[in-house]
Formats: sequence, structure tokens, C-alpha cells
Amino acid sequence: MKKLFLTTILCIVTLGVAYAQFDKGTVLQPTTVVARHFDETGQLDKEMLSTFTYNEDGKLTRYEFLDHGLWSSYSYNDNMLMREYTSHEGGYPEYDESFNYTYENNKVKTKSHLWSQMNAPEYWLYSYDAGGRLERLDYREGYIDEYHQHWLYEYENDGKTKVESYYTSYQGFVLVMRTVYEYDESYTLLSKHMERFDAAGEITKTTMTRYAYTPDGKEESQITQTLTDGEWINTDIIRYVYDENGSITERQVGDWSEETGDWDITSKTVYELNEEESTLTVSFYKKNEEVWGWDDYGVYYMQPVFYESYLEEQQHALRFFGYDDLFGSEHINQFVFTLAETNEPTYESVEEGGRLLCAVFPNPGNNRMTVQAPIENAVVRIYDLQGKMVVARPFDFSTEIGTEGWPSGMYLWEIWDGNQKEASGKWIKE
Repeated sequence: MKKLFLTTILCIVTLGVAYAQFDKGTVLQPTTVVARHFDETGQLDKEMLSTFTYNEDGKLTRYEFLDHGLWSSYSYNDNMLMREYTSHEGGYPEYDESFNYTYENNKVKTKSHLWSQMNAPEYWLYSYDAGGRLERLDYREGYIDEYHQHWLYEYENDGKTKVESYYTSYQGFVLVMRTVYEYDESYTLLSKHMERFDAAGEITKTTMTRYAYTPDGKEESQITQTLTDGEWINTDIIRYVYDENGSITERQVGDWSEETGDWDITSKTVYELNEEESTLTVSFYKKNEEVWGWDDYGVYYMQPVFYESYLEEQQHALRFFGYDDLFGSEHINQFVFTLAETNEPTYESVEEGGRLLCAVFPNPGNNRMTVQAPIENAVVRIYDLQGKMVVARPFDFSTEIGTEGWPSGMYLWEIWDGNQKEASGKWIKE
């Protein structure tokens, strides 16, 4: 069959393919994971096996925690966006839950959540501005009509400043928190300024988190300060360590020590990738005084281990797969993943009739290009062949970019979610 070429460019896309967190260069798809727990002497006392199943597009369709009768299933619409997530836990009491999504113009429009112990579902409704940016998110608990929440979003400086205001009716409909996000010219997050309010509208806490990156763009640290008596005081740090190949080796978490005048790292996650055996070992440690010992994964349930780009932030970690100890699940000190490498398709090798995951058109084009992909809350960046970034824009499923005045020739485009590249391709200007 003749290959699809130039008229519509298919992109390299990795949605739904799990990555070793922060190791952005290698596509690694887990097929099994063994969860391990060690006793007080450091001896292995328990191992539990889980399996992952994927469809022909590389999307996760089923996860099974075999020892506990827990399973999760995932289904997608024709545009490869999450349609339904369902889970079942066979403990006591047993429960089932599901999330269902609807879309409009490839943007999530509604989300509903129902589980067996609810009388009625929860609802989320998403609204967007004329530029396709999220403008408002409303939440309502179906069985408590008077309780609801909403988030309002405002954008300044061509989207490089985003203001998120969170309101709730829990104590009267009041502003609870306002967060200001600042981005650089390439829409890389630089800082997050957060204010919390009481019911009277008075500020009760102010924090600032600043983000630092390595020279090659990998996230290096998140440092949080708290405003105390008019002075910014260091409070928390998250720090990442990479090897010479740029792969993550540690994620460190700590707080500020007034005694030493430096950061005291109190817990860490260690990543060990064995390429020969195709395994990734993720181990959790905490420090007691100056001695490092095993830590339970459930204590830090937001700890990222594997990342599925189509999931929401609170579902990124393995707690999505039932390891968070929230319902009496096992305490885990270590995960050992068996990995299968997947071949990323390039636009030259995709045959006609293949699934169109994302596109750029018209291609070739003249004064305007449109990029479409089933990816939200991301950034699209365009580079010339010398590697110079020509433009960067916020990206939610689709964006149109004016190219008038650009020299004729080939350009490279990439879609980034944080510091993870989700999709890429080529575009030709006539």
C-alpha cells in the first residue's frame, strides 16, 4: 500500500503508553508488575503480581491486581480519548466505580463519577473561552444539591500568566484559594503563587513554589516557600536526580532545616532501569534520623511511579491501580515492572487506512497551520531545522498558528505536557 505522505502528516504519538516517570526518551510499556514488601529486618516477606493489557493502539484496556480480585478497565472513543474508566475491588466491602467522559470538539465537556456506595453520581462540567482555553470547571455532588464547587480561569500575557480561582459552597459560596501560574516564553512553568482564604475573605496562608530545570529542559526541583510575618521562609523541596544519559535515578522530598540552614531530604524514590532484563525497579525509602530504611508507598500516595498522559493529575500514580492503602490495600516498599519496548510510528511509515491520531494541515501550507491531537493542557512548539524555537503556544486538542513572514522550508513541531514530549511531526511552508 502507498504510504500517507505530505497531504496529511501523522504524528509520533505516545498517548496511553506508560513511561518511566521523567525518563522522556524511551517508550516503555509495562506488561507485569510485582509489588514487594519487606519486613523490619529487610527480608522480603511478600510479593504480589499484577498484569496490564493493551489494545492494538497501545492504550491500556485492563489492569488486574490478581491477589486481591481488583481490576480496572478502560475504553476510548474514536479519537483515542478516555470514554470510561471502571474499577472493581473484591475486598470487604466490595465496591465498583466508574468515570464517564463526554467531549465537544475533542475537548472534555462532562465527567461523571458513580460508585456502588453512592446514592447519586458526582458531576463535572467544563467550559472554554473563544480561544479554546479552559475558562470554568463546575462540580456538583448529585446527592447534595446545595453543595457545589467551581474553578474560574483567567489568562494574561498571551497565556503566560494563568489565574485559577477556586470557590466552594461548603461554608457559603466563597473564594477558598487563588493560584497564579507564571510561564516563560516556551510555556514552561516557572512559579506557582497560592493564597488560601477563610470564610470572611481573609488570607490565611500564602505560598510560592518555584520550578528549576536542567540545561536540557528536565525538571530539576520544586522549592516551596511560605510567607510568614512578611518574610518568605523555605518550607519544602522536591528534587530530581538524573544519570549521565538523562534518565531519572531519584526523586527526593524534604523540608528546610533551620539547624543546618539547608534542605533535609527525608524520603526518596529510587529508579533502577535494567535494560538487559527489561525491568524497572522503583523503591521507596525514608530517613529516620540519619538512617535510611524502607518506606510504605501508601504514605505518599501522590508519588508518581508510572504516568499515563490521558489521566488526570490525581490519577497519575499507581494508586490509580489500587496500591494507595485507602481501602486496606497492601503496604508496598518496591515495584518491579517488566517492560516491553514499543516502536514509535513515524509519518513516513504509516500506511493509508491507519488510525489518524493527530494531524497538521494544510501541509504544505503558506500563512497558517493548524495542529490537532487528542492532547490537552499542553504546549505546542515549532522549531526551524537549525533547532531554533520559532513559536510556542498553549495547546488543548487543536490550535491555529499564523506563519506569515516565516521563510519557506521545513519546520518541526512538538507537543509537550510538562517536560514530556507527547507528539511530534513535520510541516512544510511553501
